[in-house]
Amino acid sequence: MGSGNFDYRSFEHNFETNVLIYDKDIAQKIEKFFFGHCKKENLLEKESFKKRSIYFKFMEGLAKFFSPLL
Repeated sequence: MGSGNFDYRSFEHNFETNVLIYDKDIAQKIEKFFFGHCKKENLLEKESFKKRSIYFKFMEGLAKFFSPLL
């Protein structure tokens, strides 16, 4: 699925964790679930990203400002 992040912020602020699954059947079910959701996602195009509203840009900036506290 991916790689783990081994840094202070990942463990202390984002509460990230890693899982190692040995059961092949369960691993296949999780993989199927994960990639099923990936197909449903919309690709974010550069042009549509540039055209997002001022409100959305403001909220992004606000979230970025407070991200060390979240």
